Amino acid sequence: MDKVAIVPGGAQEIGEAAARRLHADGFKVAILDFNETLAQQVASSIEGLRPR
Repeated sequence: MDKVAIVPGGAQEIGEAAARRLHADGFKVAILDFNETLAQQVASSIEGLRPR
């Protein structure tokens, strides 16, 4: 079964760090944030990383 995490505020500061860590730990991550542009940028940068 896949692990999924929904990270509110995932485009900035602690939320971004949490999203990156969860991805590194093998989770599929959904980033939610009021700043859609920044959320897309963070999501794009995470997609290029390999989980551990």
